[in-house]
Amino acid sequence: MKDYMNSMALKRWCYKCSDYSSYGAYNDGEHCEGGCTNTESHIYKKAITGVDEEKITGCKLFRKDRTNKTVVVTGASRGMGMAIADKFASNPSYDIAMISRHYGEIEKAARHIEKRNPSCSYQRIVLPFECDVSNQRHVEETFEKIYKDFGSIDVLVNNAGINSRRALEPRNLASWFDNFDSNLSGWNNEIATNLTGSYICSYVAAGYMLKRGQGVIINISSIKGKEPTTSPGYGASKAGVIHLTKDFAKALAPFGIRVNCVAPGFIDTGLTAELPDEKKETYKKMIPQGRFGAVDEVAKLITFLASDDASYITGATIDINGGYLM
Repeated sequence: MKDYMNSMALKRWCYKCSDYSSYGAYNDGEHCEGGCTNTESHIYKKAITGVDEEKITGCKLFRKDRTNKTVVVTGASRGMGMAIADKFASNPSYDIAMISRHYGEIEKAARHIEKRNPSCSYQRIVLPFECDVSNQRHVEETFEKIYKDFGSIDVLVNNAGINSRRALEPRNLASWFDNFDSNLSGWNNEIATNLTGSYICSYVAAGYMLKRGQGVIINISSIKGKEPTTSPGYGASKAGVIHLTKDFAKALAPFGIRVNCVAPGFIDTGLTAELPDEKKETYKKMIPQGRFGAVDEVAKLITFLASDDASYITGATIDINGGYLM
């Protein structure tokens, strides 16, 4: 981890300074040099004395009001979350904080995205963070690190989610209680991650956005939050995300913060890959476009909602399902 973070710091050299020995640093106006001296920070820093103040304030990377926006994507180690982070990373105006419960996975994903988006590396930073979104303390500590390392939290994408696939399958009275414990466990896990996690992350991120008087929160729901499903924990959590979106949008709109929701249908991800081939074909026949969606199609919608082009959209839930719910 240390070597990787050192390499991240060295990539932040100040391209506008008179020489390239002044390496990228922190977002508060100080430069850093060489390796890491502060293990408490994800962007290691060592102040250089005697650096011309004009050079620092004139450099985009080191201004307190730097124009890059920071995007936080939860559940970003694979599938849709990774595609969303990758799409933001293709735009050098965004810095990316990628979150997952497993550091090894999210670090690997961050490196992959860096390799895919090598241009303008001095402007864009991609860093991994380990965090359980259902744990209030973890979220508060992680978001504080992100804010200190990047200088702002401008966009939050609440993508982290699980599907226990614990189904209600009443066969007869005698077997009704057989799966009660496992079904309840699945319900609790889905509500904790999908719904409570979105609430915690939104609440904490909004606190940093309120300091700047602007921000965007984008929640990921599902078609299963709009139609009956055999997995009530998943369906209820995703339906709750839709309502949560409206509540946060109404409360935060007067303060320049927009909150929207995206409800994907069947998308080619790890979740759909688990379905039997017969079931996949059955679902495709129910979709007017006759196919599953691509993660990149969802990512494009997310980046649009985060942009100023969507400045008059808040409190909305946008379907992206190939016409499945028509």
